[in-house]
Amino acid sequence: MAKALLWNDNGWAIKAIAEAFEVCPQTVSNRLTAFEQDGLVGLMRQRGQDRRPILSITNRDHQLALDKVLSLHYQDAGRIQTDIQIILGATHKPR
Repeated sequence: MAKALLWNDNGWAIKAIAEAFEVCPQTVSNRLTAFEQDGLVGLMRQRGQDRRPILSITNRDHQLALDKVLSLHYQDAGRIQTDIQIILGATHKPR
């Protein structure tokens, strides 16, 4: 996040920072606002801030499902997520 703060201070657009970090612009905006309001304390992870994983590397069914969808469309994250949810029976998106 330190790079994002520096880039923003140097005039980088939030969208450009988000693309560099492969996150959505709202995430960058939230983190910058937290820093502006609370300094370094604002950048500390808060309870519940992380997303719940939809896959477990130790779950054999998850491994097989991931192998299957990656062989079909390895560069399309949206289709991979959709197919994983269909295969594993997930009815909700992770938050």
